[in-house]
Amino acid sequence: MTGEVISLKAFWETLLPQSNRRTGFSIRHAGKRNFVYYQLVGFQFSYQIDWFKPNATIAFTLVRSDGDEIFAHLLALRTQIESDFGGALRWVQAFPIPGNTYPAPALVASVPCPGLRDLPRDQWPAVQAQMIAVMVRLEQAVAPQVAAWLPD
Repeated sequence: MTGEVISLKAFWETLLPQSNRRTGFSIRHAGKRNFVYYQLVGFQFSYQIDWFKPNATIAFTLVRSDGDEIFAHLLALRTQIESDFGGALRWVQAFPIPGNTYPAPALVASVPCPGLRDLPRDQWPAVQAQMIAVMVRLEQAVAPQVAAWLPD
């Protein structure tokens, strides 16, 4: 395995147990890619950190046939969602979904950090804690607004 793959796997292996304890979902596979995600009925929460590119990305993506309709519903609630989140989000109509060919609507936040290649391991816990905190806030802001589209 390359240094990049080893580092990505190690990064996710330390982030996921902490994230799974704090969020309403469980990501079981650490993987060797620059992203991990949890998806339920086309609602996808994802973490992404690139090898070279700075800033980790946390996203809620609508990977569903009615994604544009739900995105419009969320956009109408933008003020409330961003208030609940505690800050501004990027509202992206065509967000490139990690591991997928087609983009989809998404609400996106970033955590400032260097690319993983330049992020010293002793700084991983601080960046991971920030990523998880952003994910918790994103989940809490969005989940109530999409509850009508979730299975019983």
